[in-house]
Amino acid sequence: LIWLVVAVAAVAAAIWLVNSPLLSIRTVSVTGAERTDPVAVAERLGVRPGTPTISVDGGAVEEALLESPWVADVDVTVSWPGSVEIDVRERVPVAAISTDLGTFNVALDGVLVERTSDESMPPIIRSDRAGASGEGDRIGHTGTLGAIEFVAGLSPGLRRATTVSVAGDSVEAEVDEYTVSLGRSVEMTFKAAAVEALILSGVEPGSSINV
Repeated sequence: LIWLVVAVAAVAAAIWLVNSPLLSIRTVSVTGAERTDPVAVAERLGVRPGTPTISVDGGAVEEALLESPWVADVDVTVSWPGSVEIDVRERVPVAAISTDLGTFNVALDGVLVERTSDESMPPIIRSDRAGASGEGDRIGHTGTLGAIEFVAGLSPGLRRATTVSVAGDSVEAEVDEYTVSLGRSVEMTFKAAAVEALILSGVEPGSSINV
């Protein structure tokens, strides 16, 4: 009977300890977040200072954060006795792209991260088959993805003076004062570097470049 009482007391003490302030969350730290608020998302799931560490579901926090089109990847680490670390990798918009339902900023991986104005400043991509229509959608068309890759491969100065048009599998661009024929969407980063090198070499403004 004594041993039974001791065992029950030990279990009760263990339960109290893991749910006590001694082993509760003290800090929730975030790295890599600029456009999102991981702390607010975590709090909606009950993860905040004072929450018992044992009750924190890091996987659930990760899933909730990945619902944002801005979040490309996230890692949530729950450490005893009481800390939560949220490391976020956010998408970076590289261009504005026109779709049937409006204009959106698009990231390098083809995800539409946010709606923007129809009068967006360059770089702008116009595609006849983007295959995505709303925030969080991912573009699947190879030609359009190639256009995004081309824009991302340009230096910021040229990128801000670029408009790309995609018709089927053919890609063309207006880069600063140059008309550029890019053909099919292959090696688009290399093509961007080649176009920039030609422009820097002193090719006459207004020339047509075929890569």
